[in-house]
Amino acid sequence: MTSEAGDGAEPAWLSLLRNAALGGVVLLMIWLVFNVDLPSVDALQQMAADWGLLGILAFIGLYAAVGLTPIPVTVMAAAAGVLYGVALGSIVAVIGVTLGAWGAYWLARLLGSEPC
Repeated sequence: MTSEAGDGAEPAWLSLLRNAALGGVVLLMIWLVFNVDLPSVDALQQMAADWGLLGILAFIGLYAAVGLTPIPVTVMAAAAGVLYGVALGSIVAVIGVTLGAWGAYWLARLLGSEPC
């Protein structure tokens, strides 16, 4: 059930492997929903307040890292508002997404350039 080498189609086992991985991720997510207790919003806000400036810098770094991936950053923007309030959360979100976009630009430029 494999294809010819030159026709550009992928082998059937690769498709099955990808579908099995997707099924495994879905099952893991379902298990996490029922078995992991997440902290309350108040507990998260208190934790953010306890960490202070280091927490803000860590959140900005995490936001920038998420910005480098194909994961939507909308959840991170909402989390910044919930954790730090509208004013500071907006500033934190803008800095994080700017650093993420800057990093993505340079990563694309590096990977897309001609080899020397």
